[in-house]
Amino acid sequence: MAKDKIQIMKLGEKERRLLLVALDLDFNNLICDKCGEKINYKNCAIMPHFGNANATLLCNSILCMTEYFEDVEEAGREIN
Repeated sequence: MAKDKIQIMKLGEKERRLLLVALDLDFNNLICDKCGEKINYKNCAIMPHFGNANATLLCNSILCMTEYFEDVEEAGREIN
């Protein structure tokens, strides 16, 4: 995985809400894809998804974020 290509950007609440709408996700009913905790657009992380979904949604837990990046590394994919 090309770590120099990974960029983590902080989006404001308006930008996250707009991105969720653009991805056709219901921003009123969000759940972390790793732990199942209910989240909202104010405190979620929107990550690229590998598969049929539009995005991977994560809560603000470092454990969920770490698990996501481990999955990415195992899959051998790059995040642009």
